[in-house]
Amino acid sequence: MLQKNEKSILSLQWRLQKKSRKWYDWIMPVIAIVLWGLTFFNVNTLKANEQIDYITIAFWMLIGITILAFVKIKFHHIIEIILKVILFALVPFLCMYLIEFCNDNAVFELNQAIILMNYGCYMAVLVLFFGLTGRVKGAYIGTLLFCAIYGLANKFILLFRGTPIVPWDLYSLRTAVSVAGNYEYSIDGAMLITILAFVLAIFFVIQFSHVKVTKKGYCVSFATSMIVLVVTYISLVPTEQLELWGVSRNLWKQENAIQENGVWLNFVDNTKDIALKKPEGYNKKEQEEIFAQYETKELTKKQKKNRPTIIAIMNESFCDMTSWTEGDAVEVNQEPIPFTTSWKKNVIRGNMLVPVFGAGTATTEFEFLTGQSQAFYPSGSVAYQQFIHKETQSLASILKSYGYKTLAMHPYYGNGWSREKVYPLLGFDDFLSIEDLKYQEMMRYYCSDASNYKNIIEEYENRGDDPLFIFNVTMQNHGGYVGDKTNFTHTIKEKNLGEGIVDEYLSLTYESDQALKDLVEYFSEQEDPVVICFFGDHWPKLQTDIYDRMFPGVDEFDRTVRQHTVPFYVWANYDIDARDVGYTSTNYISGFVLEAANLPLDPWHQFLKEMQEKLPAISTVAYVDEDQEIHSMDEESENNEAILELERAQYYYFQDRE
Repeated sequence: MLQKNEKSILSLQWRLQKKSRKWYDWIMPVIAIVLWGLTFFNVNTLKANEQIDYITIAFWMLIGITILAFVKIKFHHIIEIILKVILFALVPFLCMYLIEFCNDNAVFELNQAIILMNYGCYMAVLVLFFGLTGRVKGAYIGTLLFCAIYGLANKFILLFRGTPIVPWDLYSLRTAVSVAGNYEYSIDGAMLITILAFVLAIFFVIQFSHVKVTKKGYCVSFATSMIVLVVTYISLVPTEQLELWGVSRNLWKQENAIQENGVWLNFVDNTKDIALKKPEGYNKKEQEEIFAQYETKELTKKQKKNRPTIIAIMNESFCDMTSWTEGDAVEVNQEPIPFTTSWKKNVIRGNMLVPVFGAGTATTEFEFLTGQSQAFYPSGSVAYQQFIHKETQSLASILKSYGYKTLAMHPYYGNGWSREKVYPLLGFDDFLSIEDLKYQEMMRYYCSDASNYKNIIEEYENRGDDPLFIFNVTMQNHGGYVGDKTNFTHTIKEKNLGEGIVDEYLSLTYESDQALKDLVEYFSEQEDPVVICFFGDHWPKLQTDIYDRMFPGVDEFDRTVRQHTVPFYVWANYDIDARDVGYTSTNYISGFVLEAANLPLDPWHQFLKEMQEKLPAISTVAYVDEDQEIHSMDEESENNEAILELERAQYYYFQDRE
């Protein structure tokens, strides 16, 4: 037994001693052993940083963790009180430093005001846990655990989708969990050091004795924590005050915002955008007068007789990657999407600006179906989960008013992005998810496009007398690229990058291209009129270093625009005004569908058709002006009259119209 002296500054004893053993005394040694193994298997990530000796730091942290895992330290009560007071100030700073470090931010490069505000946010978390637990020790452990999980989760989210955690991600938690198992997870040196540091801090705090508070004391501590949280929140939210202190708002590039403002402060600042706000200069009466000039047109007898079947396919992660990368940075053995690149007969086509990159399928879907622009919603928000709680006009509801049967299809789980709740509000009669579909042949871990399109054909052949509208969201190309560890042959081989996941992704787009070709050939032979709309939802999320090699020498804005550009196609099996429209955006595409189907435009699409002359394309990152010049959606965009006009009209038509 180690020496134990009640009068000494501290006393030591073995943690696994029977007399004083608690449940966590068994867990701590196990955690220590696991961390030794984790460090051993990730030692190469520690060597990757040549400026900092991560290996030495990790070694001494592991020594400290091991000692605390096997040895109990009991401090003299006065020493413990002093340590607790010191830690009350130190724990928030430690959490701030480690989270920023984990997310590749340098705390001391932030200005002093921002550092203090971030510190205040972490202090508020600590006070909240103190109120919830009524114990200083519990507050420390709760804060450290919460911040460790949050910091690591934020880093993984950054790696997978390119943007940090925002408040409204809580709405998408179920969707994220459903696909999380299909990704490969690895940690870098900063993440490993962060894990070790948090565990070391928690193991140290565990040494403190439990000090219970009375019910009265518990109530006082909880009330105090609420006051601190409210005061902190109110003091942080006013935008004008934040700007005076140096906090910048970068709604279109959240990954840049966390570098400028700090991770946790940026999250708190984003809470002000959970609710929609009236646009600047908005006047409801003016909007009513504007839309009074647009009439809701009825179908003519000819239009009613010739209503085509309409099939809209939003293809997961489909883009023309090799056309947008720089020079010969990407060289392939053959064209990845030969059919779509040459698809021109009876096709309206162009380059479509999408609102998201690497993830956020539901946002592109929302823009297409409703004709709204995500540019006027909070950055990173998901309208399906946050803002659609009542019947909302969409392409489905418009076609339904024209006598169409409206069907949504998705070969994955129906609860993703709250689709099963939202689709009826958008005017869909039925929704078929993976549980309802007959053909489910897998490619990797998702239903293949070829199999998916068999389900479309089956629905078409059993459509009945009413015209049919199908909106199909594919899954084949979804993220979770693992290179050669797949169950299909990589048709496309990239020569320069030497990355298996690039071959995998490009080969998936080839399979999508060929499946679409077969679908179009089938409908080309049908006598009844058919319109097919096909577009990608966003670019795939590959590792940043891979994209760096794809875009050598390309400035950040140009690269961002390219990575938000996908092709779109509207085809008919009869003659239409085929053309390449150049740049457009997702919110305008449904108008091209109605045009190809020779159906009347509702007031919103009439307005959008006029807006296209002034504002041919708009997304969350860029817009195209009437001179076909591309501009960033930065502060200057707030003074663009066409953008303001569209923003006010969209708010009125979808939020304020009676």
